[in-house]
Amino acid sequence: MKKTLIRSSIRAFGCDATKIMDILSKSHYKSVSFDVFDTLILRRTLSPDDIFKIVENLYRNQFNKKLDFLEKRKKAEQRARAKGGEASLLDIYSQLEVENQDEVKWLYITEMQVEKSVCFANAQMKEVYDFCINNGMDVFIISDMYLDKEAICELLEEAGYSNWIDVLVSSEFKCTKAEGELFERFIKKFQIDRKSHVHIGDALVSDFISPRKQRINSLLYSEKQRNIYFSKKEKQNLPYLEIANFINKTYATNENIRTSAYEEIGFEVLGPILYGFSKWIEEKCKERNIKYILFLAREGYLLENAYKAVSNDLIPSEVILVSRRAVSFPLLQSAKSLDDVIRTLNIQATKFSVRSFIDYLRLYDKTIQINASGINGETVLASLNQKEKTVLFDSIKVDLWNKSKKQLEYLTKYLEPYSTLGNVAVVDVGWHGTIQNAIKECIPNLSVFGLYLGDDRDVISNNSESLIFDYKKGQDIRDHIMATSGLFELMFLSVDGSAIEYSESDGKICCIKDRPEHNEIQEKKIMLLQQAAMSFVRGFNNSKWINYSLGSDALMANYICMINSTKAINAFREMDFNNSIIEKIVPSKSILEYIMSPKELFRDFNNSSSRGIFLRKLLPLPMNYDRLLGAMHRKKKRK
Repeated sequence: MKKTLIRSSIRAFGCDATKIMDILSKSHYKSVSFDVFDTLILRRTLSPDDIFKIVENLYRNQFNKKLDFLEKRKKAEQRARAKGGEASLLDIYSQLEVENQDEVKWLYITEMQVEKSVCFANAQMKEVYDFCINNGMDVFIISDMYLDKEAICELLEEAGYSNWIDVLVSSEFKCTKAEGELFERFIKKFQIDRKSHVHIGDALVSDFISPRKQRINSLLYSEKQRNIYFSKKEKQNLPYLEIANFINKTYATNENIRTSAYEEIGFEVLGPILYGFSKWIEEKCKERNIKYILFLAREGYLLENAYKAVSNDLIPSEVILVSRRAVSFPLLQSAKSLDDVIRTLNIQATKFSVRSFIDYLRLYDKTIQINASGINGETVLASLNQKEKTVLFDSIKVDLWNKSKKQLEYLTKYLEPYSTLGNVAVVDVGWHGTIQNAIKECIPNLSVFGLYLGDDRDVISNNSESLIFDYKKGQDIRDHIMATSGLFELMFLSVDGSAIEYSESDGKICCIKDRPEHNEIQEKKIMLLQQAAMSFVRGFNNSKWINYSLGSDALMANYICMINSTKAINAFREMDFNNSIIEKIVPSKSILEYIMSPKELFRDFNNSSSRGIFLRKLLPLPMNYDRLLGAMHRKKKRK
């Protein structure tokens, strides 16, 4: 109830920096006082307690033992304040229940270092501050804080603030703004005219209500709306806190960073995944003495850009034009049946009619022959009986085998320049390692190691590694990704067409690409998403965050929040995805329309590469559809 009342009051009385500037420009105020934390200075934390969590983690690394510093630090502050008046940091540490005084000293110094490392200027309020200075107003700083005046001044100076008249800190005066006494002492010390003075800060009681009780004008500063995909589940995860804090404070200081849902998703969701994957790639390449990195198109363009943005020891790399379809076709020369073709290409028989299947194989001249055989071109492959499958295969097998042999020749020539590179890593979003296996088959003497976000094979591979999930780890996250794989892959894709096969011209191997599946508007949205993601990658990499290993829980937390957000899912409502056939990420029909046409419901659900989203959209119930689909997948594989 209390928190609700506070939030309502802030919404009612709060002003952003622009509004504060407008009020000041029209006012008669001759002097102004500013709060410090969350007003002039921002921390790269969601709450002050995060400072103590960081110190706790650093203590564990330094002394190789656990210490519940967060709890001990808070109790020490309570005991120090109970002695009367506002407590200083030295007062607090004198009450800290840690026996080893060398460790107490280390904790004190470390807390101060962490405090400095996470503080930075609030760019919006810096403009307000500079406006006051430039317009001849007397500027004061008043803070309820356990840090001493010298420490506060140092933080302000490092953040670019200057020319204030004085800094008043509660820990030195042993009284607070919240009680009103610190304001009263300030007024008496500097003989301030209450009517021509205004105080600005973010705390409802200390900075807005309390000064008004002392007959001092006040303005309540309120930040812009915070991140929309924060994970409550991961709020105690320190690596995730670093990501969330950076996102939150970036929004607070740059209101233009997100102007559309796609930019929000790119910055908050895809950006952290790209950053974590890129740092992991760098780490694994060093471990395995990788000499060259091949990023696999179409995801490879974005992945390579992110890797180059964060790597401190850049390994030579390039994007190669490959796809599951392009590298699987050369293997069809050994196909003995239609089922072999379907299995090798890893396509769903329910998605293709006979005619679209022939088009997919690019055997256009066989259509007339197939029609003459008596098979209807619109018949779905999955509904063919064994005799019809045999007739269809026999009608295409010679051309299929010949084309397959030629494609193997072209693919081998295309990959041949990489045969002398030594240890090579192939990097992709992942799933089954099809392209890596094809590269190895074409160039047997090449040492190829796969680095993937996820590996959905039933066994652990000895020649690849995945960051997020594989057969033995991360199955919960695996269920979320694979139930929405179309959406997940879409975020990484370049907007050009996928590789479908190769040709040779004047001795040079050329890649033939499919037509892009996205129209101009869709392409623009994808590019906005990816540009915002790269903005996160560069900004986070250049920030002063204390380094932690960013595990899969931290990287994927915002994605899991996003796929359960109606707002986010609706943003992809008109998006197409090429999963052998062009499909919609989000179903375009309502549940009532599907009830009237159950065959379409079965077809669209079966064809969907984002079945979790399909179910959420049609049946918005409080169910974990991703886990259900994952359990069904594992049960099917056990049969």
